[in-house]
Amino acid sequence: MHYKKIVKLFYLPILRRGSLKKYLNLVRMNRDLKSKTILANSFPSIAVIDPTNYCNLHCPLCPTGQGRQSSQGYLSFELYEKVLNQLAPYLFEVWLYNWGEPFLNKNAASRDLVGTPNI
Repeated sequence: MHYKKIVKLFYLPILRRGSLKKYLNLVRMNRDLKSKTILANSFPSIAVIDPTNYCNLHCPLCPTGQGRQSSQGYLSFELYEKVLNQLAPYLFEVWLYNWGEPFLNKNAASRDLVGTPNI
């Protein structure tokens, strides 16, 4: 995808929720993308955090639903809080789903993981 399309599709809608630190991080990220550097000098602006990699759907093409992962487990609230506290000054969004069903994690179902402070 072209660089300008990435900015237009992903970053412009979320720019209203930023601080100076977040915007400077975006500038560093865009500079890294343009220069195609191997080591990034920026933090992520969107985090995808899976509360669990268990799934109860058993979709035929999905490795999670078929149980073809090396290990399965639940994200502890302590680890979630640690990661989020380190990344929150740079994040515009946190997505709490990816390869698993997030509400199979009792912490996610009880609102513990839903509250994302400072984002």
